[in-house]
Amino acid sequence: MPQKIIGLLGVLTALFPGEMIDFYEGVAIENADECTTKPRIRSGIRAEGGLITVACLTGGRAYGWMMNLTGIFGVVVLLFPQVYRKFVTALLYEEPEKVKWNDQFTDWIRVLGVVYVLLAVWEWKNRRDDDRRLSTDFTRRSYRNSEIGFAVPFSGSYRQLKR
Repeated sequence: MPQKIIGLLGVLTALFPGEMIDFYEGVAIENADECTTKPRIRSGIRAEGGLITVACLTGGRAYGWMMNLTGIFGVVVLLFPQVYRKFVTALLYEEPEKVKWNDQFTDWIRVLGVVYVLLAVWEWKNRRDDDRRLSTDFTRRSYRNSEIGFAVPFSGSYRQLKR
C-alpha cells in the first residue's frame, strides 16, 4: 500500500513540480513571496518525481534502495533538522540568507523524519519476510526435485542427488 501512495506522490511531483514547491513553501517558509528558487529546481523536482514513480512501478531492488535512502534521510532529518534547513535553503534558493523558516516547521520536519524511518523499516521488514518466504519455497522445491534426481543448489555449488 505505501508503494502505491509513494508512487502517486511521485507522479504528482513529476507532473506538477511548481505546485509542489508552492505547497512546501506555504507550509515551511514565512516569507515565501520574497524568496526566489533557482531556475533548475523545477526540473530537478520533476526528475525526482519521475525516479520515484519508476522505482515504485518496477518494485524490487530499485524500490528497496529508494526506501533505504528514505530511511537514511529520515534519520538525518529527525536528528539534525537545522542541517536539513541549511542544506535545503542553499540548494533551492538563490538568496538563502533571505529565507525565514516557519518556527513550527522544525517540529513537522522531525515528524516527517519519523514517518520516513518507520516507512523504511516497515518496507525493509516486508522485503525480508518476502525473501524468507521465497527461500523457504525454493528449499521445499529443491528437496522435492532432489528425490527425483534433479541438481539442486547446495553450499553455493550444484550437486547431483540420488542419481
